[in-house]
Amino acid sequence: MGSAAFEEIKRAGRLPSPRAVALELLRLLDEETTPIGQITATVETDPALSSRLLKLVNSPLVGVSRTIASLAMAVNLLGRPAVRNLVLGMSLIESDKNTQTNVFNYQNYWSKSLARAVSARHLAPSFKACADDEAFTVALLSEIGTLGFAFTFPKEFDAILSNADLCDSARRLELERDAFGIDHNELAAEMMSEWHLADFFGQAVKHQNATDIEALDIDERCKRLITQLQLSDAFASTLVTPKIYQEDLQKVVDVGVSMNLKPETLFDAFDLAKTEWHELGTIYAVQTSKSVPSLRDSHGRASRDQVPILIVDDDPIQLSILEKALIEAGYNVHTAKNGFDAFKAIRAQGFQMVLTDWNMPKMDGLQLCGALRNNEVVGFVYVIVLTTSTDNDVLGKAFDAGADDFLIKPWKKIELLARLKAGLRTLKLESTLAAEQRAAHKTNAELATLNEKLQRMATTDELTGLCNRREAMNRLNEYWELAQRKSVPLSCIAIDIDFFKKCNDTYGHDVGDIVLRDTARVLRNGTRKSECVFRMGGEEFLVLCPESSAEMSQAAAERLRLLVERNEIAHNNLINSITISAGIAEVTPDIKNADELLKVADQALYQAKANGRNRVVNGSSVPASTVKVS
Repeated sequence: MGSAAFEEIKRAGRLPSPRAVALELLRLLDEETTPIGQITATVETDPALSSRLLKLVNSPLVGVSRTIASLAMAVNLLGRPAVRNLVLGMSLIESDKNTQTNVFNYQNYWSKSLARAVSARHLAPSFKACADDEAFTVALLSEIGTLGFAFTFPKEFDAILSNADLCDSARRLELERDAFGIDHNELAAEMMSEWHLADFFGQAVKHQNATDIEALDIDERCKRLITQLQLSDAFASTLVTPKIYQEDLQKVVDVGVSMNLKPETLFDAFDLAKTEWHELGTIYAVQTSKSVPSLRDSHGRASRDQVPILIVDDDPIQLSILEKALIEAGYNVHTAKNGFDAFKAIRAQGFQMVLTDWNMPKMDGLQLCGALRNNEVVGFVYVIVLTTSTDNDVLGKAFDAGADDFLIKPWKKIELLARLKAGLRTLKLESTLAAEQRAAHKTNAELATLNEKLQRMATTDELTGLCNRREAMNRLNEYWELAQRKSVPLSCIAIDIDFFKKCNDTYGHDVGDIVLRDTARVLRNGTRKSECVFRMGGEEFLVLCPESSAEMSQAAAERLRLLVERNEIAHNNLINSITISAGIAEVTPDIKNADELLKVADQALYQAKANGRNRVVNGSSVPASTVKVS
C-alpha cells in the first residue's frame, strides 16, 4: 500500500502508466517460464511496438549480420531484459503528451531520461550495483515522478518549476512536498513499486538527490546505485546541453573522478552512452544530438568565456576546413578572405585571436602582423600564422613581423586546438595583467585623492576654509629662505578681530562662527594673488606678503581694514559690522628668523589695540621699550 499522498494522486487518474498490452508483456517477461511464442504473439497485437522491436534488433546497437524480420527471432536475439526495457519505455513515451504545462517540456524530459538510462547501462559494470539492463530501467524511470506531477498538477507544477530558488534541488523537493504532500523522487519510487519493480530500485530513486550518501541508513549496494544514478544524471545533463563547452565536459570528469572512477573508464562509458543515446533516440522517437563531443576532447574544447576567432585565407576550401574544425570544437568563428579585409574587421569588431594564412593577395599574413603591431588602436592581438614552410629563416621572418605562433600546413586538428588554447591562455593572462594594471591605477588615483584630502585636512582650517597655523609656518619658512637667498623683501600682517570675546558673550558662539567665516571671506577676497591669508587660531589671522616691504604691506593692511569695516554681517534680522586691528613686520638685519618676524608683527598688533583698535601699526615705528611681548 502506497503513501496517502500517492493514493490520492493515483485516484486522480492522470498518472502516466504503461498501456494494457505493455502491462501484459511486462507480466509475461517477468516470468522466466513464459514461452517466446506467447511473448511474440502479444507483441504482434501492437503494430507500433512490433516495428520498433524489429528496428532495434536491426540497428547498429545489436550488430546482427543480416536483416531480421521475425519477431520471435528478434525477441530471442535481444533477450528478455532488452525487450522489457523497450516495452516499458515505448509505452510510457506514448502516454498522453498533451500536458497543459507551459514550463515542463515533454520532449526534453524523455531525451534526458533516455540519456540517463543509456549512461547508467554503461556505468553499471563500474559500480556493480545491478545488471546493465536493470540500470537502464531504473535510470529511465528515476525522474518519472516529474512526469507524474506534470500530468496531474500542470498549473501547480509550472509554478514550482518557475520558482527562482530551483537552482537548489533540495528547495524544489521542499516546494513539491508543501504543494502535493510528496516530492517527485518519492512519487517515482511509489510508481515503480506500483509496476512491480524491486523495492531496492525505489529506495535508490527516493534518495537520488542526497548530498551525503554515506550518512544514509541503507545498505552499501543501494548507496552504489545512488552514486551511479548521480553520475548518470551528470552524463545526461551534458548530453542534452545544446552547446557544450570545456567546463561542461570537465565537470563530468571531475564528478566521475570524485567517485573513484578512472578517467579512461569515464571516457569509454561516455562515448558508448552518447552513441547508444542517438541510436535509441531514432527507435524511441526521442530527440537527440549526434554532435556531442567526447570527454577526451575536453582540453581542446572551447571555454564558456571564449573570445571570437578570426580566420583568414584566400583559399575558400582551406578556409571552410579550418572554420568547420573550430566550430566543431565549440568556437565562435568569423572569416576574412585576405589580410586587408581582416585588418578592417579587427579594427571594427576588436578580434583578439587571429589565424591567418601567409600567402594572400592585397595584404599577406606577415603584412597583416606588421599592420597590427604598428597600430595602437587595435590593442593586443594574438596571431597564429599558417604556412607550408618549415625553414627556420622563413619562420624567423614571421616572428620578426609580429607573429606569436605558427602552424605548419597541412595541420592536424589536435595541434591546431592545442596551439589555439596556448594563445587563448596568453590572451587571458594579458587581460588579467591589464585588469590588474587598471586596478592599480585606480588604487593609486584613489590614494592620491585621499592623500590630497588628508593634506587639505592637515593644512586647512575647517571653520573658515583658510590655511591653518601649521601651513602658515611652513609657508613662512619657505618665504624666509627665498628672501635670504635672493635678497628680496618679506613682510607680514598680523590681524585680530576687535572685541571678539564680547561678540561671543553677547550673541553666542554660533554668531561668533559666522563672524569668523565672513571676515575670512573678506580677507581672502581682499588680498592680492601673491599674498596668502591664514587663520592662526581664535580670532587671529596672518597675511604673508612675499617680496613686499613694510610700507607695501601697510597699504595692503589698510585696504583690508576698510573692507572689513564696511562689510555688514546679517544674522537673525540684525545687521552687524566689526573692525580689525593689524600689525606690520618686515625682515630686517636685526630679525634673525621667522619666529622673530612674527613677534615683531604681534608687537605692532598689540600697539594697534592699545592705541584704540580699528587701525594698522607698522612694527618698524614701535619703540621696543613700549611693547609688551606675550
